[in-house]
Amino acid sequence: MAKVLITSALPYINGIKHLGNLIGSMLSADVYARFMRATGNEVLFICATDEHGTPAEIAAHEAGLPVAEYCAQQHEIQAQIYRDFALSFDYFGRSSSPQNHELTNHFYHRLDDAGFIEERSIAQVYSVDDGRFLPDRYITGTCPHCGYINARGDQCENCTRLLEPTELIDARSAPPRNDPQFESTVVRHHEALYGGFLANAVLVRSAVGKLRGELKARMDAL
Repeated sequence: MAKVLITSALPYINGIKHLGNLIGSMLSADVYARFMRATGNEVLFICATDEHGTPAEIAAHEAGLPVAEYCAQQHEIQAQIYRDFALSFDYFGRSSSPQNHELTNHFYHRLDDAGFIEERSIAQVYSVDDGRFLPDRYITGTCPHCGYINARGDQCENCTRLLEPTELIDARSAPPRNDPQFESTVVRHHEALYGGFLANAVLVRSAVGKLRGELKARMDAL
């Protein structure tokens, strides 16, 4: 008998998922989990609502709710839907849980200690009305490549080109506020994974092997 950890893609917290989302990721993982249990293996099948990032913030704003309250409501709605479809999750949690924060911080610090993370200065759009820097998805405008008027600050959904917010024509904040003010002299320090880590196959295999070993140890301890 083997111990098997199975996860499926985390559904975004914003909005009710359609059948394509369920069939494309959760159902296939559920079928595999059921098969592994039926063949005598010890299975831990987990999933969670993804409550981090701009989509949650935009959806909460549109609903007129604080982000935490919106996420709590939507989590219960989504969890009930998956129960109604009889998906066999052993645990369906939330990415905002203290346990997930602890585990994420653990892996982050392990990568940082190994020298795989560096701090870089990047230029971001600053909204005078909001009094803060805006995430890329909080910015919409006209795509400079195809002319689509509702392109996001990270990608145009019409022509699929990847974009930088400063490339957009007639950029504006989303949800609507005063037009964001572009100031080339304003930068914010942001920590990001160093690209050389991803490009070096030897380092990747080493890091993945160590992290896999730690996950196995945690599974064995359950």
